[in-house]
Order: sequence, then structure tokens, then C-alpha cells
Amino acid sequence: MGKIAVYTCVIGEYDSDAAPPLKTESQCEIDGECFDIYYVCFADIITPSPPWKLIRILPEHYSQRKASRIYKLMPQKFFRGFDYSIWIDANIIIKAAVPELISWLGSRDLSLANHSQRRRAIDEAKVCAGLWPNQPFIEQCDYYMSQGFPDNKVIPTNTSIIRRHTPQMAEMGEAWWKEMLRFGSRDQISLPYVLWKLGIEYSKAPIPGRAFYGSREFSYYRHSKNRKDVQ
Repeated sequence: MGKIAVYTCVIGEYDSDAAPPLKTESQCEIDGECFDIYYVCFADIITPSPPWKLIRILPEHYSQRKASRIYKLMPQKFFRGFDYSIWIDANIIIKAAVPELISWLGSRDLSLANHSQRRRAIDEAKVCAGLWPNQPFIEQCDYYMSQGFPDNKVIPTNTSIIRRHTPQMAEMGEAWWKEMLRFGSRDQISLPYVLWKLGIEYSKAPIPGRAFYGSREFSYYRHSKNRKDVQ
């Protein structure tokens, strides 16, 4: 029997709960193989509603935002022996069935939706620099382009990340985390660079750009708290 993790993370009280998926099957079949499905919420304070299984964590010495990224970026450290994982931001309701989301991978190991509002990393960096001027977002993009990173690479939203657990995905997670430690916690800026550097292509989620949060597959509700820490 294979294993699939559907997971999220809430550090502090940024969200009062993790949005529960609408479809909560405990098993599914993919290409004739049976899989157990585990719904996991990593949290340090809140206790999420079912079907989420709570894994209580300590944020260590990182900021709240960066601490949550450990789980988002490197699921294979925490879901050993699993075949697939589906990350979902805690304020997103999954309406689609798990097998449908896994099918988006096709022959690739990674499926992402393109960003709903911005196309390039530098566009994201400029918006973030306006919100948090003490962070090196522009310098981060300048460094990436000095390494040969093309300016026209489309950035993903990273609200939902669907992975096949392969060695290449583990390598991607480690490299992504290193970029977060080097520059900061805006993962939309660093992931395109990591994908380019490692030569990884992803399968684009079949959702029109601005329709992600109101699509047939996902719904959105606002975070319960506002927060400024992006270190």
C-alpha cells in the first residue's frame, strides 16, 4: 500500500485553524495501485479541526514565516516512505479529490500553478520590497541574474505544491531551503531559480491564472491574523 501526505503548517496564531479539505477519503487508487491518504497539520499553538492530524512542533529560532517553510519545502524529511505529498497553504480549502491532484503530475515529479498576479521573479521582488523595504529582494534577483538566471522565467504561486517523492525532489527541497536561509522567506522568488539551476521542469496545474482561489479545485479564505515578519 502506497502513502500520500496532504499537509499544511500553522506557526503561531496566523491562522486560527487549517482549512479542512472538502473531500477526505482515507484511501484512493491511482493507476491501479492503492494508497493510504494522511492529512497532517504541523502546528505549535493551534489544534486543527478534523480531518487534520496534529503534529506539534517547535519553531526553533526562526521567524514564524521561515519556520513554516521548513515543512513546506522539505516534506521528504518528515514523510519518509511516502510516495507523494500535496502541500496546501493553511488558508486554502481543497475541493478536488486527491487522485485528481496527483494526476496533474503526469510524467513529471512536480506540479505547480503559475502566479495569479505576477509573471517574473523581479516583479514579485518589487512588490515585496515595497511592503518590506528592509529585506534584500531586489539584491536577490540581481544575484540570480548574475548567475545566468533568465529574466523571463514564469514564477509559480506555491500555494499548492504536488510532488512525487523522488531523489530529485529531495534535492530541490534542500536547495530551496538554502536559498531561503541566504535571502529570506519569499519562496516565489527563490523557487524559479532553484528549478532552473537543477534543470527541473514542472507540470502546470490546469487552472487559469487568476482563477486559482475560486476554481473548481480550491477555495480561499483570509488569514485570521496580519503579520509583518518575513525574515
